[in-house]
Amino acid sequence: MPAKKEAPLAQPAAKKSAVKKPAKAPKQLPKLDLSRLDVRCIGPARMGGRVIDLAVNEAKPSTYWVATASGGLWKTVNGGVTFTPQFDQERCVSIGDVELAPSDPKIVWVGTGEANNRNSTSWGNGVYKSVDGGKSWKHMGLPKSYHIGAIAIHPKNPDIVFVAACGDLWAPNPERGLYRTKDGGTTWNLVLKRDQFTGATEVRIDPSDPNTVYAALYERQRDGFDTNAPKKRWGPGSGLFKSSDGGDTWRKLTKGLPSVKMGRIALDIYRQDPKVLFALIETELIGTLPKGASKPKPKKAGPAFMGINSADAVDGAELLNVTRGGPAAQAGLQRGDVVVKMADKPVTSSDELIAGIRSHRSGDKVEVIVRRGEAQKKLSLTFGSRQRAGAAGRSPVAGRLHGQIANRVKLQGPNGYQTGGTYRSDDGGESWRRINSLNPRPYYFSRIRVDPHNDQHLFVCGVSFYASKDGGKSFASGNAARGVHVDHHALWINPKDGRHMILGGDGGVHVTWDRGKAWQTFSNFAIGQAYHANADTRRPYWVYAGYQDNGSWGSPSESHYHEGLTNYDAFKIGGGDGFTCRIDRDDPNIVFGESQGGSMYWRNVMTGQRGGVRRVPMVLGEDSPRRARGSTRLRWNWNTPFLLSHYNQRKIYYAGSRVFQSPNRGRNAWVISPEITLTDRGSATALDESKLQPGLLWVGSDDGAVHVTTDEGRKWTAVHSRIMALLPGKRPMWVSHIAASAHSAKRAYLSLDGHRLGDKNAYVFVTEDLGQTWRSISKGLPADSVHCIHEDARNADLLYVGTEMGLWISMDRGATWQELPKPFPTVAVHDLDQQNREEHLIIATHGRSLWVLDIRPLRRLTKVNRAKSLYLVQPNDVLRLRKRRRTLQGSAHFRLPNPPERAEIYYWLGKDQKLPVQFEIHNAAGELVYQAKIKGKAKGKAGLHRFDWPLLVQRAPAPPAQGRRRPAPRAPAGQYAITMTVGKTRITRTMQIEDDPRPLDTAVPRGPRVFEGRSAVEQAEMDAEFELHFGDDTKI
Repeated sequence: MPAKKEAPLAQPAAKKSAVKKPAKAPKQLPKLDLSRLDVRCIGPARMGGRVIDLAVNEAKPSTYWVATASGGLWKTVNGGVTFTPQFDQERCVSIGDVELAPSDPKIVWVGTGEANNRNSTSWGNGVYKSVDGGKSWKHMGLPKSYHIGAIAIHPKNPDIVFVAACGDLWAPNPERGLYRTKDGGTTWNLVLKRDQFTGATEVRIDPSDPNTVYAALYERQRDGFDTNAPKKRWGPGSGLFKSSDGGDTWRKLTKGLPSVKMGRIALDIYRQDPKVLFALIETELIGTLPKGASKPKPKKAGPAFMGINSADAVDGAELLNVTRGGPAAQAGLQRGDVVVKMADKPVTSSDELIAGIRSHRSGDKVEVIVRRGEAQKKLSLTFGSRQRAGAAGRSPVAGRLHGQIANRVKLQGPNGYQTGGTYRSDDGGESWRRINSLNPRPYYFSRIRVDPHNDQHLFVCGVSFYASKDGGKSFASGNAARGVHVDHHALWINPKDGRHMILGGDGGVHVTWDRGKAWQTFSNFAIGQAYHANADTRRPYWVYAGYQDNGSWGSPSESHYHEGLTNYDAFKIGGGDGFTCRIDRDDPNIVFGESQGGSMYWRNVMTGQRGGVRRVPMVLGEDSPRRARGSTRLRWNWNTPFLLSHYNQRKIYYAGSRVFQSPNRGRNAWVISPEITLTDRGSATALDESKLQPGLLWVGSDDGAVHVTTDEGRKWTAVHSRIMALLPGKRPMWVSHIAASAHSAKRAYLSLDGHRLGDKNAYVFVTEDLGQTWRSISKGLPADSVHCIHEDARNADLLYVGTEMGLWISMDRGATWQELPKPFPTVAVHDLDQQNREEHLIIATHGRSLWVLDIRPLRRLTKVNRAKSLYLVQPNDVLRLRKRRRTLQGSAHFRLPNPPERAEIYYWLGKDQKLPVQFEIHNAAGELVYQAKIKGKAKGKAGLHRFDWPLLVQRAPAPPAQGRRRPAPRAPAGQYAITMTVGKTRITRTMQIEDDPRPLDTAVPRGPRVFEGRSAVEQAEMDAEFELHFGDDTKI
């Protein structure tokens, strides 16, 4: 039965012709209902995501709320066995604080916008309130507070609420400080303020005297570049304040506190005696040895550090990078050297080199033999300390990433209190004394908690989890949260049993019942913060993505198990913060990944073979490549762009402050551009290669530069001035994405992100002439920052835009936009990819892991086809996998269903139909195997509809004497014709059912032995330590 041919998809715009009279306005087409599309989450959940705050029903601790940095709000009513999302459709993705009214736990207040001031922090739109335990929400105002640090609710009157509003993280604004409502949020008063740069970050109400309120003001601001720390972390406006009249008047607390400029402050009140307060205080002297400090003692030897990045070479390990000033560099080792022996032991691979390093301690001296060109060299190497890597010259009290380490009060001397740390007050804040130097990375953590029944038990959140058993005189972190992912942000201690604690951080939610001796991690809800995603060509396909503070992972779109997708299926391929992943189209076993600052690598996910990508390039065009010279520093973005060439999958392009090309998977590299930024801090953020014209490359930077080359870098043209001319204030903005068109070589799409300048509007542009002119296509998009713009690979009119709050789709090349509706949640969409065989759009969300959207109907419902009265979309082919079962794991086991084995048949009605829509399905022999008649007024409405065939063969009704009707058998594998009939109009399409011929034990990707020999805790610590190496100041 021959199928009716499909109309061709939209084609590139034709060349301009003679001017014609304007055509008559076309008839308005029915609106496309995107809710008909199949969209589903595919996880993973194994790595968790950043948890910001916890709110627990003290009368029923099995019920609690989990606030996430960018994945919304979640609730459990069974102690974490299951979690359900509570904030999917509110216009905000980021939560700063969640609180339950002490007098009525059904009253829930949510402050939106994370208050931890990292480079990937999202913002909010004020405060929300629920009076029915989260079943419904009402926005209660403060829309321009942007980031909420804390909420405090009166213990007896739930209408009295304080909100600590931090204000915009990137720009000054007046809506910041401490707000109070006395009428449940109907009206607000700003009761404590300083200026447009200083917000409130903490507020606490004395539970025994609600008229006593404590609050902290905080002056901070990030700049337009994604460096680790904010450019401003303290100021004259920061400080600790107290009110004794319910917030009407305030006075600053100073006795015993630092007199220098202060930064972020965190508080807790001891329940047994509310006069006892604890505080973490940051100052401008954090991490220093003030006047009068003792001379530090030499440190004991720690784990060995060599300062190299290596890859397998022939009979050795090639050094791809050598840290400037590190032990290897001091020993005379160079990039390109191949280590063949170390400490009299042969080195035949990168793994053996790493194992050799790990067998030593800092200070050990060894002999290293390297192959350099044709010669061998013998060098003497003294190992440094991994604990101090990247910290040359740092103070002995300085913690990681602008923090201060514990137990250094004596070392810092009598003026140590000026450096901040951990403080205690026994008189309601009237006077303070410093009890410890500890304050880990305050701009990102700042959380201290005291056991409600024992003030000797103190806990501080940081990269590590710190516990004290002596009231803060000493803190230890080694065993406080062993086996738990690092980077902790939230802690709740059961007021009825201090051994029961709930901990939240970058790895999700963890619970202990024995005060931290053992922990249970709940990896059963998908809150992964993906930056980028890339799908391979397997069947079913796998998706590789990089996640915030959780490295890069691979996970399948469908599993070979009846239970569906589980945490067993996902595996890690790299550490640090994960970003871009790329898959070799010719060999899907080869997967590239990267961590922050452009540290790129590749893995063979079947064999474990691996290698790195050289970041110090050679001069392009030299017969004998040599290192490029000059005084320009190479700068790498936190989220460095790189890609595999469409024309040669072994060729890599990547960009920092210049653009580089490697012809051999990173073993060698060449500079192919001059400086491509506008400032001496800029670096590339967007990079793309034309699929139509070899050598045509686009690059954009975080300081607004945009360049294009048509000859693979021999000549570059700057086109950013033409874009800036279209912007408010004509100032440059962060280039978040560039997409070279797959339909016209001269066409490209570009998105800008202005939120780091205080501008959160959408900016999307298109050029048809290689950047000579640009046109905005932002009209119809909401006031949300744009992360990416993608053009459909098959339909030139179909565009996808990922914003801070969702996914938007255009069917007319940007003239109009529609948002993808629920079940897709409100969430930031950072990247997109297309799996063209399955016709799926892969959606990388920064807070809700990965999603998949069926785009077959979108690709085929062109303007021409939507103008038809009837159109049948090509159905999907189906591969029926052989499946097995896993042992049942209970309800806490993370599971997402596999896609149903069915043919999803989309059809379009160009106008309302009174006649029924009928379907007939015939096998290759022409036999009728299934039929259906679709009736009802709603089914005949103009627009997109879907009919699902469950791949079954219908049976005739059984005669009454024969009893119950037997189950319908599965349709055999083969080709089927699907015919849709409406009145006298018939349209037929064909589809294929295929039974997977592979055996059940078919090999699937698995995590290579990337971290062999390291404990989970040690690897997590090293992932966090990656941030120390952000940025590369290598000179070329």
